[in-house]
Amino acid sequence: MTQNFTLELEVALDAARTATANILPYYYGGVDRELKDDGTPVTIADKLANRLIVERITASFPADGIVSEEMATLSGRRTWYVDPIDGTNGFLSHDDHFAIHIGLADIDALFGLVYKPTTGEYYYGGKAIGAYRVNPDGSKKKLTTSPQEELILVANDTLLREQSDLLRKIAPSKIRTSGGQGLRMMQIAEGTGTLHLKYRARSGGTWDICAPQAIVEGAGGCVTYADGSSVRYHGQRNLEEQIIIVAAHARLNEHAQDLLREYGTEKIK
Repeated sequence: MTQNFTLELEVALDAARTATANILPYYYGGVDRELKDDGTPVTIADKLANRLIVERITASFPADGIVSEEMATLSGRRTWYVDPIDGTNGFLSHDDHFAIHIGLADIDALFGLVYKPTTGEYYYGGKAIGAYRVNPDGSKKKLTTSPQEELILVANDTLLREQSDLLRKIAPSKIRTSGGQGLRMMQIAEGTGTLHLKYRARSGGTWDICAPQAIVEGAGGCVTYADGSSVRYHGQRNLEEQIIIVAAHARLNEHAQDLLREYGTEKIK
């Protein structure tokens, strides 16, 4: 393992770009959806992107394991967490609210890449290296989370529709929306939002969270479960708890914990 994750970034980027070249024809030309056992959509594009990414990682890091949304788990020294298309509904509806997630963990989230196929823009980072956004023109910006105490909530339409009582409890000063889990978390890393809540255990798994978590933490953010415990990775597919708090800094994370405790996490389904 390189200390600065240079090789990991190179491999992840190559895998994401290869996958992008192969799935964009489906994005622009249309593709049929299937439903998995959990009721979430999947397409041939998800499966193709998954195969290409896994092949690239396996060839470069044969001792590592892989957990992916679209395949059986492979165990290894470290573990890569892959979501070939985070936001399949966005892919199907022909908007740009989807991304490729490639994360690496060894108990803690070490490194992550969140790649936007429609633009070539990407985010990468980890605690050891900081966090960065690379624009379509190749220019790079170092990311830092906002130091504000203001509650700028980053949410999806489902939370806004299903959790009106919780929203009143949080009382955000602003609400920003995005369709993809990773892209919502990138708003925290960039400083355009200060709080995001992931809820519903049946919605996604470790492949959704690992890459964006590494980037948010690299930017100075704080990612925990609702009780303040760390989000850790042991080669598992499922997250250990239902609710994850993504906050711009530790103080705001603790404030969100207090709000959720007062509200009652059992009310959040």
